[in-house]
Amino acid sequence: MSTAVLIMEDESVLGAMRRSWELTKSYWWATFGLVVIMYIIMIIASYSLIIPLSALSIFTLETGAAELNDPSLWSNFYFVINGIITAISSLFTSVFLIAISIQYFNLVERKEGGNMRLEIESLLD
Repeated sequence: MSTAVLIMEDESVLGAMRRSWELTKSYWWATFGLVVIMYIIMIIASYSLIIPLSALSIFTLETGAAELNDPSLWSNFYFVINGIITAISSLFTSVFLIAISIQYFNLVERKEGGNMRLEIESLLD
């Protein structure tokens, strides 16, 4: 939670860690479970894209497919697919960080009884 506190509350690093400890004091297991589950989902989703790309790379190297007729076409295709899959895999990290931010707002709401709607509207200003 310290990253979310660092960004949302504009705290110092030690202040963010202290505030994170305060927020997660009674909700430690729920926060830990969220982090672990989201991390597992992120890893599974990333590897479901990376493993086929690795298989394609091995196929290219082992069969010599890159040397057939027009090697530049195959190489360009591989690099484009690699770039697209890397970009999509990077988006999974964003989903993980969004889940942490939602948990941060959830904990602030539970601990301090603040109004979530006011907090969201203040982000738009």
